[in-house]
Amino acid sequence: MRSVTYDSWRRERNRRQRVELEDFLRRTLVDGYATRREDAWRRDHTDEDAYAASVEPNRRRWARLLGVPELKPAGPVEVEDHPLRDDVTTKWVRLPLDNGLSAEAVLATPRGDHDGRLVVFQHGLDSVPEIAFGVCDESGAYHEAGVELVRRGFTVLAPFNVAGYEERNRLQRLAWIGGGLVEGIEFARARCLLDVVADLAPVDPGRIGMWGQSWGGLATQYWMPLEPRLRAGVISSYFNERLGKLAVPDPRYTCFLDTPAFHAHHPGLLREFADADLLSLICPRPVMVQHGRADDIGWPAEVAAEFERAREHWARLGHADRVRLELHGGGHEVEPDSAITWLERWL
Repeated sequence: MRSVTYDSWRRERNRRQRVELEDFLRRTLVDGYATRREDAWRRDHTDEDAYAASVEPNRRRWARLLGVPELKPAGPVEVEDHPLRDDVTTKWVRLPLDNGLSAEAVLATPRGDHDGRLVVFQHGLDSVPEIAFGVCDESGAYHEAGVELVRRGFTVLAPFNVAGYEERNRLQRLAWIGGGLVEGIEFARARCLLDVVADLAPVDPGRIGMWGQSWGGLATQYWMPLEPRLRAGVISSYFNERLGKLAVPDPRYTCFLDTPAFHAHHPGLLREFADADLLSLICPRPVMVQHGRADDIGWPAEVAAEFERAREHWARLGHADRVRLELHGGGHEVEPDSAITWLERWL
């Protein structure tokens, strides 16, 4: 009898408190975001200098949220041939770093004359750098973007970051304990690669951009606010209405709350850094957002509404032409023609 009573108490109380707590947390995160935004942001659109100064406190808080470590090379960069296909020259680059870390990437260079333009191309969550060059891209989501970049005269630096849900979940738990994110460590490694890439290929430091697909789109969105060397960007298959994406299940899109990807719930993100606000830290540099109408990571109408909240800041500074939403007809994939044309224009 006691066991039956105990079980019934626990089930009923758990159900009641779980519903209460989930409702409270969702209301706090979602309904309270507008008030937090108003308190956290003091943007001044008088001119670019005033704008940069007004968002600097937010930029510092963003750096703290990522927990970016200071990393330095621990030895010379190592380069070896890494042939992937006959029409593209590719090498594997490894840079030893302090604290036992290393930064690794595929480096692809155009043949013949080129003008120093470099694109950092970041792969997605369950992938590798080679996929941008048509290797192992069974889904076709990358459309040989790296190959087309090289054909059109860009050098491509494609860093490798740990892939897979389980692997990133495990690493993220450790990063959270230290008060940061795995993405902050990955950003620090990428900066170290940028420090040495000019020694490996002809790179004009004023003509560097970034393009990422899916979780690589996250990297572009997360890193550009803190790396001024990235002069233009393309975010493919990531930018979203983040409040719903993280906290509000909806049949029109996949909510992270209902998936095993708990590494995507970044502590403190929804205090002030929903996607439109985070994107505003890139302003007034040029950035394109790509989203497929058949991509269930987000509902296109909500993605477009969030984008409009970001676009306002470029428009108020007189640079509406520097920000663009490309809603294409595909799914969870890049749209290479518009992205490369964008990078050609701004780099």
